[in-house]
Amino acid sequence: MSANFADAVELSEYLANILRPHLGEWKDGSPRVHIIPPEPELPGKVKADTASQSELECIIFRVAEGEPRSMSGGQKYREPVYQIELVNYLDNTKLAHAMNVIDADARIISARPRTYLPANTQTYEQCRYYVRTAQVINKVVYTPS
Repeated sequence: MSANFADAVELSEYLANILRPHLGEWKDGSPRVHIIPPEPELPGKVKADTASQSELECIIFRVAEGEPRSMSGGQKYREPVYQIELVNYLDNTKLAHAMNVIDADARIISARPRTYLPANTQTYEQCRYYVRTAQVINKVVYTPS
């Protein structure tokens, strides 16, 4: 299976699918995954109202890191790195389970080690991932004459 994600939207759809049992839900019942900017328009459901009994949220930063590099034939190659944050608004094990899913997934390729921040009196428990993808920009297309 290819490790590439065309953009943040494709990455969010993939994460919503593999993390569904662990994620909370938005008020419309969809998985609590969001690409920023912009800020989410829907509020999240509370644990008691979600099928997964979770208030875990997945946030993907729309703008990826990574600069294009020149290749032969006028092509450019880029390895965008998307930053993903999982935030657990409850004191439960949903984040740990979601981290296990991401760590075991062959399509998710890390650009650098994840960072974990335990909950304290000022922050929620959270984990940040850096997911690498690959893109060829200005692809050379061969057309037979």
